[in-house]
Amino acid sequence: MKKTRRIAAMVAAMALAATMMVPAAMMTASAADITITGVGSEEHTFEVYQIMTGTYDSTEGTFSQLKWANGIATYGGTSVTAGTDVPR
Repeated sequence: MKKTRRIAAMVAAMALAATMMVPAAMMTASAADITITGVGSEEHTFEVYQIMTGTYDSTEGTFSQLKWANGIATYGGTSVTAGTDVPR
């Protein structure tokens, strides 16, 4: 169980890092439908939204200049505006 959680967390982190490497100009704020097959016996459909933009430093392994994107309206019960800094 621990191994599965670690692998899932690693895959999620790599997916997040990959989305941060794509220039923000190439991403849209609209939802996209993605169908994932080959995992288990059922198909699942997920909606994906860009919630933040930023810069990834591969030498440090850190993100900086994080700003909210159009894919999110509230965080922690507080309204957020696209283009404003993400709190640390």
